[in-house]
Amino acid sequence: MKKIIALLFMLCLIPLGALAAEDTTIVLRIGDPYMTVNGEETEIDPGRGTAPVIASERTLVPLRAVVEALGGELSWDSESQSVSTKINDTFGPEVILTVGNMRATVRTFVSYGDSARWETDSKKMDISPIIVNDRVMLPARFVMEELGCDVVWNSENQSTTIIMAANDETVIGSAGFCDIYLSDFNFMYNSFGQLYKLISDWENIPFSEEKTLGEYARQETLNQIKWNIAMEAEAKERGIYVSDSEIKEYKNLSNQVSFNSDSISNTYNYYLTELHTTDRAYENYSRILLLTGKLYNEVMHVTGECYATPEEAGYTDENYTKARHILIMVDEDTTDAEARAKAEEVIARLDAGEDFAALIEEYNEDPGMTRDPYYVFTYGEMVDEFYQGTRALEMEEYSHEPVRSDYGYHIIQRLPLSSAGDTRASEPQLNKLAENFDALINRRMEKMEFEIYDSIIDAALEAQR
Repeated sequence: MKKIIALLFMLCLIPLGALAAEDTTIVLRIGDPYMTVNGEETEIDPGRGTAPVIASERTLVPLRAVVEALGGELSWDSESQSVSTKINDTFGPEVILTVGNMRATVRTFVSYGDSARWETDSKKMDISPIIVNDRVMLPARFVMEELGCDVVWNSENQSTTIIMAANDETVIGSAGFCDIYLSDFNFMYNSFGQLYKLISDWENIPFSEEKTLGEYARQETLNQIKWNIAMEAEAKERGIYVSDSEIKEYKNLSNQVSFNSDSISNTYNYYLTELHTTDRAYENYSRILLLTGKLYNEVMHVTGECYATPEEAGYTDENYTKARHILIMVDEDTTDAEARAKAEEVIARLDAGEDFAALIEEYNEDPGMTRDPYYVFTYGEMVDEFYQGTRALEMEEYSHEPVRSDYGYHIIQRLPLSSAGDTRASEPQLNKLAENFDALINRRMEKMEFEIYDSIIDAALEAQR
């Protein structure tokens, strides 16, 4: 059950709703303070009119707007007169340039299987960065190609086109022929971290005698990823799938609930950056959520193989009680005597044959009874006066004397657990159903072989801090 709850929680925590990843194309023109990003025009340096220039037959560009449009970041150190820029903020590459210096430092991440390391190289450029209009102008081709983009120069219209292909995914492990991607790990791990983002250094907070909170989050994230893969394998074997149209409909609904239409793109991209993930990972988890629901319905209601009877769930009249009530509160506006008199008035109307449900509508002051038509509880889940007052009644009997608690006066009616027309599964039943479902997936997971590249995860988490 914990796996199902964790999955649903993670998926509800962060809004979903982006199109699948696609190439990004940016076009800049010499002397033009505007650029186009996938066909949409935007100002390169708002309010300052800074535009690309040619120096020593090389195109120099104020690259901050370009890098940020590609989802990266660019930082300036005024003391050293240096610029650091990267697009993939987890595994670089990172390019560091200094004004007036013809050499640049390039850091790249190299991994093979469970072996991973950072490499640093010094590379010579054709031209050094310069400052124009209080803005650092960088050699466009050198920087963007080192960052993994394609760069095309058109001499006829003096334009530079920068193309960034949809990101290749970093692999952190495998399950048979199925790769496990860093973006999926980041989505879940950093969603967990969002709960503690206001606490500095949350990953090092002790969780138990053996683990920090970060170590616990890492272990649970990997366990959940394995469970998801096993669940998907179980669904596939049963011929259960999720269509692209179902995913699209789910995303559209999520967008309507989560975002203002004017800020969907900006808000979504912000969350991608915050979670160090990709929209492919978001799409994958929306699919996993829908698939889990379909498989759950199949084994509960169609085949019935995971169904649990109330008795199997330990849901019996001996240990569970079902009741509805009318509460007359004692508060600053109502004295004890006034509340008791009103409660006795309700009892008199019940004795005269009036309907209990109708009197709930007229008198009741418990908001919980507005949401649900009754309570199901065991010892310790309700105030003791209510619990004991209910257990003292026969089935269908109501209180003939008001029951006093700290809340006020209750008129209680005890109901049989299996009331006519009540098709809702009990909470113990639902817990048992979820337990059976979890066991089904765990049996599948135990038959699968997983390989996790811990050194790559270590490097990724270190880079994200």
